[in-house]
Amino acid sequence: MMRLRHNDFELIDAAQAGDAEAFDVMAEKYHRLIAKKIHHYNLAYDFDDLHQDGLMVLYRSILAFDQHRYDKTFTRYFETNFERHLMSVIRTRKHRRHVEYIHEDEIRQNVHRVRETSVFHALHLAEVKKVLTEREYHVYILREMRHASIELIQDLTGLDTKAIYNAVHRAKAKIKAHYQGENLDKSSPFW
Repeated sequence: MMRLRHNDFELIDAAQAGDAEAFDVMAEKYHRLIAKKIHHYNLAYDFDDLHQDGLMVLYRSILAFDQHRYDKTFTRYFETNFERHLMSVIRTRKHRRHVEYIHEDEIRQNVHRVRETSVFHALHLAEVKKVLTEREYHVYILREMRHASIELIQDLTGLDTKAIYNAVHRAKAKIKAHYQGENLDKSSPFW
């Protein structure tokens, strides 16, 4: 705790020399600044990951900082580095969202095609088809086997979201009961 009385330059020199305790003190000291910047850029939903990123940026900033070369305080140097990192994160996320938006139809149509790799896949489908209604079977195959989105299933079947979730839930319950050797009677809530 005595290190808290030292200034940043002394702590940076110690951390650059390999003193882990000096870095821990710096991390404790800059924790609030990291949190403030994450909240300032409205990224609090991803706080834990970005806080870890902030500590990595702090570590790299400590190693790269040279008080004679930079005409600013370490706090401002680190703050600039972390802000640049956060802006890069935002740019990357916006770019991904834009690419996904442009290719949304293609992704919806092609991503959900799954190759059946098991030799028992056809046997499983035949067994499942015996215990499910036609609607449950169709929805189960789309959602659970092909990992189709709810929107795609709605487009293909005309069912609303609740009906899709209910069909999947009933199908899973019937399949589980079938493989466990239980009989679900018609008064069961799964029928």
